[in-house]
Amino acid sequence: MGFSLPEEGVAREAAETRYDEMKDLVLRELKSHLSPELLGRLDQVIVYAPLQKKDLVRIAELHIQELAKRLVGKKITIDVSKGVLEEIAQRSVSRDEGARAIRSVVQELLEDPIAVSVINEDASAGRSFVARKAGGKVTVTTK
Repeated sequence: MGFSLPEEGVAREAAETRYDEMKDLVLRELKSHLSPELLGRLDQVIVYAPLQKKDLVRIAELHIQELAKRLVGKKITIDVSKGVLEEIAQRSVSRDEGARAIRSVVQELLEDPIAVSVINEDASAGRSFVARKAGGKVTVTTK
């Protein structure tokens, strides 16, 4: 089913129906493979709905805010475009890991280039980085 649902319309209704069917199947399988005693010890069984792209973008924003807070200690700032956020979300979806992949994508696209600049002393305290997406590629440059 993937990690995103269509925003609206017939496709969304079909996706929601598939989710409901998948949830019923998962719960039936759970009951057939686990003993009633073990199931009785569980407080709740939750089958999560797929994440939408907007959810992944929001999670990416949170990771970038965390990165920005860490960089403040080194007196470095970062400005990230909406295109970069969407690229992070898209790469996370393609890895089929949902939100777990966002952390590694942020590290690959943003943290690693910044770290290289700091190590090479291209970026000293008080410098600013700009992350933009152009031509399908994310670039991180200093201001």
